[in-house]
Amino acid sequence: MKVAIPVIFLVFLNYYTIFLPFDKTSTAIGVLTTTFLSGIALYFSTEKPQPLKITTIDLILSIIISRLA
Repeated sequence: MKVAIPVIFLVFLNYYTIFLPFDKTSTAIGVLTTTFLSGIALYFSTEKPQPLKITTIDLILSIIISRLA
């Protein structure tokens, strides 16, 4: 839950920019940049297992970050 709620919020912010009017492009770019950087920060703040292998949270956050980019 400590990762799911922020990820859902980031996805909501990402889709929020779709409904902004065209004249608010600078606002949309700002929101998307902030969302992208927040996704990266969330990825690096999660706990990593000692034997470095791909975990479920790695897959989820990599999909979210790739969709935001």
